[in-house]
Amino acid sequence: MPLPYLITFRDAIDYVTDYLGGQTEVQEYSHVRRSVYDALRNMAYERDWRYYRRHGRINLNADFSDGTVAYDHTGGSSERLVTWTADEESALPSWARSGRILFEDDDVEYLVESRLGDTTLQLDATLCPQADVAAASTFTLYRTIYPLPGDFWKMWEVQDESGCFGNGYISPEEWLELSRHSQTATSAGFHWTLIGDPNLYGSRCIATYGYTDAADTLDFMFQAMPRALKYSGVDSSVDYAGTVTGSAGSATITGSGTAFSSDMEGSIMRFSSTSATQVPTGLEGLYPYAEQRVIESVASTTSLTLASTLSNTYSGKAYVISDPIDVPEYLIDLFYAGLEKNVSRRMSPDKWAIARDRYKSVLYDAQERDSDIPLQSIRGQFVFKLPSWARVVNW
Repeated sequence: MPLPYLITFRDAIDYVTDYLGGQTEVQEYSHVRRSVYDALRNMAYERDWRYYRRHGRINLNADFSDGTVAYDHTGGSSERLVTWTADEESALPSWARSGRILFEDDDVEYLVESRLGDTTLQLDATLCPQADVAAASTFTLYRTIYPLPGDFWKMWEVQDESGCFGNGYISPEEWLELSRHSQTATSAGFHWTLIGDPNLYGSRCIATYGYTDAADTLDFMFQAMPRALKYSGVDSSVDYAGTVTGSAGSATITGSGTAFSSDMEGSIMRFSSTSATQVPTGLEGLYPYAEQRVIESVASTTSLTLASTLSNTYSGKAYVISDPIDVPEYLIDLFYAGLEKNVSRRMSPDKWAIARDRYKSVLYDAQERDSDIPLQSIRGQFVFKLPSWARVVNW
């Protein structure tokens, strides 16, 4: 299967160099890199591009109430300490760090701060009881916070296996009001909202009202952000150090003097067919690559595996590794127009007004192309099949 047309971080830097009319100075590369990052991110925010629609899934954890607990508010081996005594199970669940707990005869839920061990928990300094809870107390430990994918931006309604989430989205304030006054198992139905993930900086999570009494899954469509960028393809000590060897029909690459790293997985490797020293460029450059492949895994600094086999054999040839610009072909012009706008604002103000107007024009064209809704034939006529999603939840 032929690969789609791809551009890389290196291509973007070469584009900026051409746009500015010559060689980009080393001290200017930080401006260029920031312009690339901003162009990609800002383009993603312009519209709910269909290319970035993703199918997400969350595995819900069943509640846990095996055995009994005691709570020591202060003065024990740890402050705010919950100590569990087992009945049938051998350990507290691994997800307990993201859990909440209800003690018997107390309808206030308390937040777990950390799982100290298989039999102990520490509660949050604020959302905890202010007095001890006697030993041999029954309890319910459950989870209502679930992290979302790292590239998450916004999402549509969720779908679970039993349909309990039909009650749908509520605001964070409504979620707090319901959670504060009562917690219920799934038989009473679920609600959900989006809040900041308390366990991971810069991330968001789904917060449910109503906890599961059996393992379940939540599926949802979400709008993703483009793949993050790291390898620019211009660092001679990493991105194209040494030479590589690979055989037609094989996916194994052996390097000499290379500096392969595990975080290159997912990056693009391009091969030169003629030279051991001339770094291959994009197809529009002076030294077009012979072929390119996605890196699947890295075994060592001199060995990696590609996601698909090579068409040609290379022995001691030059190469370059660079991250892909995560855009479909119909958005490449928009990305480059955004790159011109950002570069001119930072480095060539006299071009900024022209670049801004060009970006607006290209954005309009890209929006016209952003449609993959199938046509249906009804009595000889073609009509658009409209999507059924009712709303987008944006936080």
